[in-house]
Amino acid sequence: MARSGNQAALEGARAEILAVAAQFRAAAGPIVDAALRRRIQALGRARREWHERMSPEAGSVFEDAADRAIRAGTREVERRLALEDVWFQPFTAPGVVRRPETGWDGMAPEWITGFLRRFTRQQDTPTLGELDDPGNRVWVALLSAATPLDPVLEEFGLAPSSIPKLGGGHYGLQPRTAAQLDPTGVLLRLWKRYRLVHDRYAALARAED
Repeated sequence: MARSGNQAALEGARAEILAVAAQFRAAAGPIVDAALRRRIQALGRARREWHERMSPEAGSVFEDAADRAIRAGTREVERRLALEDVWFQPFTAPGVVRRPETGWDGMAPEWITGFLRRFTRQQDTPTLGELDDPGNRVWVALLSAATPLDPVLEEFGLAPSSIPKLGGGHYGLQPRTAAQLDPTGVLLRLWKRYRLVHDRYAALARAED
């Protein structure tokens, strides 16, 4: 009887995860789209000489190409967030418990050092952190939206970085924080709900084993 009750609770938690995931995915598309458009505008201001060298005709072609790339990136995010596996197995490195932190600062990309710091802090059982923690696959999926812009920017004469950012992409277009991605806080609120439900689901799944 107790086992049957646990199974019912596990199924309930699973259904809650899927419900929150659907809400998150629906909200993420427009938010990611808007964030990338802000980042492209910021890139144009930061690289003013590059941007101003474009003729009006080239500028129009660039805007159309960037628009298509942003739409493609947003669709890819929506596709990845539709995968149930992302929500039920959300860690980028499941089973990793402890990693040394020293010796990396200044020697590796920021996303790698952030990843190592996360797993240095964790205990025996991995737990979900904030939305912009590099240790979760949802954040990596959100950042992947910037990758389709790479060939557009390179075609229009902007040299890429030799080291990709977290999620792919070589131009630093990915938001650095969840607040930068979503100033409205919608995704942050949904993420907090998801963390609570996932923690309960993970505890029930461990009890079921």
